[in-house]
Amino acid sequence: MGDNPDLEGDGREIRHRACDRWVRIADPVVEDDAALLEAVKIALLLVVTVSEVGFALWLLMRGPRETNPGAVAV
Repeated sequence: MGDNPDLEGDGREIRHRACDRWVRIADPVVEDDAALLEAVKIALLLVVTVSEVGFALWLLMRGPRETNPGAVAV
């Protein structure tokens, strides 16, 4: 059909390529949402990492405790 590759193929292929191009060009919000989700994921990973390190430090400072073999929970 000429020089335009988007006009080659049956109608469904042409519509599919046109819709893909429209979504990529006309919807920059998708990229903003993806960046926001990535930032939220990184923030949550940092929170979990700090919590894990804090718990490990607490265990190191607490140290092992003597147990009383005669103590029985009732």
